[in-house]
Amino acid sequence: MAKKLKRISFALLGIIAAITLLIIGVRAYNDHVYGGEAYRFDAPAYFRDPANLSLYPTNINGVDVRRVDDGAVQGFHLVPREIKHKGTIIVYGGSDGTPNYAQAVDFAKNGYEVLSLFMFGQKNQPKTLARVPLEQFGQALRYVETHAKSPSPLTVMGTSKGAEYALNLTSKYPQINNAILAAPSAYNFNGLDFENYGSSWTWQGKELPYIDIQKTSFGHFIGDMIIPMIAKAPVTYKNAYQAAVDMDENNESKKIPLNTKVNLLIIAG
Repeated sequence: MAKKLKRISFALLGIIAAITLLIIGVRAYNDHVYGGEAYRFDAPAYFRDPANLSLYPTNINGVDVRRVDDGAVQGFHLVPREIKHKGTIIVYGGSDGTPNYAQAVDFAKNGYEVLSLFMFGQKNQPKTLARVPLEQFGQALRYVETHAKSPSPLTVMGTSKGAEYALNLTSKYPQINNAILAAPSAYNFNGLDFENYGSSWTWQGKELPYIDIQKTSFGHFIGDMIIPMIAKAPVTYKNAYQAAVDMDENNESKKIPLNTKVNLLIIAG
C-alpha cells in the first residue's frame, strides 16, 4: 500500500512538473512573440500613474495648455494659437484613468479647442471607476460656456468605458451636438472597483441598471481571460462581456438610451 501511494505521489509530482514546465515554456514563447518590436508600445509616462498631473507634458508647440481645476471638472484645457474650427471637443479616457490626453493633443494640433477631462481619480471625483455621476458633465458644460472661445458646436469623445459614459450623456444633455465613440458598448456594465461593487454610473443619485460581468460564462472567463493572463498571451474580453449580456434576462433594461438627436461617429473593430 505504501509503495502504491509512493508511485501515485511521484506520478502527481511528475504531472505538476510537466504542467509547470509547459506554462514556463508558453510564457517564454509569448514573451518572445508579443514582446517584440512589432507589438511594442512606448506608452507615455502618465499611463503608469494617471492621477499624477505632473507627468502630462504641457509644453506643446502651437498649443496653450491650461490646468482645469473647477469642482469636479478636472483635467486640461488645450487652446491652439490658431483655431481652425468652430466649437469645442471634450474628450474622456477609459478604465486606464487618463483623460485621453494624447487624443486631445492631436485634436488641438489640428486646430480644435479641446478639454481633456478625467472621469474619476481626481479631487471632487470618485476615486475609482464606480458610481461616477453623469452630472459631472453639467459642471463641464458650465466651464465651456464660461471659458471656451467657441462653445458651440459641442463634441464629446469617449474611449471604451469613456464611450459608455459619453453615450449616456447624449440622452441627458441636449447641448451635445456630436459624439465620437471609440470601442463603445450598447449596455451599461458594472464599475471596475470590485471592493465597492456596483454600477459604473449614477444619475440623480441612483445607480444606472447594469450588466454584471461577474455573472458571465465561467468557460469564457477562464478560457479568454484567466488562462491568457497566466500564459502572457493576449486577453480577449468580448466573449465574456457578450456572454454576460446574453445570460442577463433583463438586459434590455440595461441598454444605454439612444433617444438623442446627436450626430454619432462610432469607431470599433
